[in-house]
Amino acid sequence: MTLDPLEHLGRISVGWFWGPLAVWTAGTGIALLLLGPHRTLQPLLAYRLRQGMLLALPLTVGLGPQLARLMPTPQLLPTWGTPRSTPSVALTPPALLPDAAPPATVDVFALILGAATVWVALLALRAGWRFLGRLNLLRRLGRLAVPVTDPGAIAILEWGRSELGVEQRVDLLEGPPGTIPMTFGWRRPRIVVCATLAQQPERLRMAVAHELIHVRRGDAAWAVIEGLIASLGVAHPLVPALAKAVDRHRESSCDAELVARGIAPPGPYARLLYELGAGSALPLPAPGLAARHSNLTHRLETMRRFANKPESRHLRPLSSAAGAVACLGLVVLSACSGIPGLRSSVSDEARDAAEEITSRLGPMADETREAALERLDVQMAYLRERVEGAAGRIDELERSNQRVAPHVYEEYQLLNQMYLQRLETYETLKMERETEIRLGRSSR
Repeated sequence: MTLDPLEHLGRISVGWFWGPLAVWTAGTGIALLLLGPHRTLQPLLAYRLRQGMLLALPLTVGLGPQLARLMPTPQLLPTWGTPRSTPSVALTPPALLPDAAPPATVDVFALILGAATVWVALLALRAGWRFLGRLNLLRRLGRLAVPVTDPGAIAILEWGRSELGVEQRVDLLEGPPGTIPMTFGWRRPRIVVCATLAQQPERLRMAVAHELIHVRRGDAAWAVIEGLIASLGVAHPLVPALAKAVDRHRESSCDAELVARGIAPPGPYARLLYELGAGSALPLPAPGLAARHSNLTHRLETMRRFANKPESRHLRPLSSAAGAVACLGLVVLSACSGIPGLRSSVSDEARDAAEEITSRLGPMADETREAALERLDVQMAYLRERVEGAAGRIDELERSNQRVAPHVYEEYQLLNQMYLQRLETYETLKMERETEIRLGRSSR
């Protein structure tokens, strides 16, 4: 069994997967280090920033390489035959000479990257399948729950909608025994509580108010998206940790708003969180009131710190804008890292091909200036034809909306650089000849 497909996968995965992933990891890691010590940061802002970084992961990997192609690149070619986009890729160009033969060695690094790519894909498929199973459990829970008909509970729901500014229609459901309060459904939000909680008006009021904040912010839909990203990125150690942090700050931001508004007294609310924590073991992709005991300390500390700090009217739009900036910033950073002008290294294969073409065209040593100019003129005509041919192929493929193979861009840039090098030498020799001619005339 040949390892060529695995080696090829490792080569192409550098640009479209591992490179953008490395940029996201570096940017997110630095941002989390900067955010870590700031415990006084408003919980909603902390939630949106982390959420933006998590949502940036698929966008960075999916859009980063594509946006890099749209970035402006240095003009390497005269006006004739310039293609619309010329991204740089570190892949072997096609054989430019009849006798050129690819090396028979195995690229161990590319082989390792190819195997790692396959392993990551298998882990993502496995975790994604489990995530679909959890979504199915959530759907079954919605089918088992029955509408709450108690007038007092309905009155509490309507009071919460008016108090918290929730315009959507919300259904209040009673789930099986032991169900923790949670919210799901983005088109028709539904809040599920257990029968015991539905019979305790004061505790129900706090639980429903907490879930209505999730409804107002659309957290049910975000929880599904974030859970899917965390499942697909399970092989990355930073992704599950960031997903847990997003969940923790999402809940603590709701706690802080309830306490600051005076809707939930800190003492009774903390006891409610503690009692519900034992029932939060089932990992469903839906925001819920219950706090895992590992997060309870953080949530209680957040409530204490922001109990007397009501949020300003500008906090919500500013927090959303900050999350969007964090998300788009990582995507743009990934795209900028792929600009050809910022890449200083050339692959060994491309360098070998350049040396091969140079040896084919021949040196200019031990020649007179006129012979060197004549040789350069022939070489530039040859290279001009090759560059125009490569540029024409790129234009033709782009006009027909077909994918341009990376080696076509590599061939174009390689030939283009060689042409410019000879053009520079040609103009220098012409300038020296003209200088000698003018100096000879002036001496007469």
